[in-house]
Amino acid sequence: MKIGFRLLLGFCLIVGVAAYFIMNIFVQEVKPGVRRATEGMLVDTAHILAQIAEQDLRNNNLSRGYISRAFSDINSAPLGAKIDNIVKNRMEYRVYITNSKGIVIFDSSARP
Repeated sequence: MKIGFRLLLGFCLIVGVAAYFIMNIFVQEVKPGVRRATEGMLVDTAHILAQIAEQDLRNNNLSRGYISRAFSDINSAPLGAKIDNIVKNRMEYRVYITNSKGIVIFDSSARP
């Protein structure tokens, strides 16, 4: 093997190993932040939905209440949202409300 090819091979090896370690460190730093942000949004959404459903629960009116009508209206019409050249036609968000025993008393995707 010529010396120039050996030097090129060695350089590529060093750059490859350095890129691997840099990407590994980057992923280790970014992943917890993404998880925290995602978890925070999920907690906020759960609290908002709980506040919306609270009145229907108090009136024992989940099947015909505000939250049921809202999900029914959203699921009845296509969304038509375009996200990165992908057309989203339906909502994929699903909400379950359970009683104190863990039995589902409301399912947002249930069809009447």
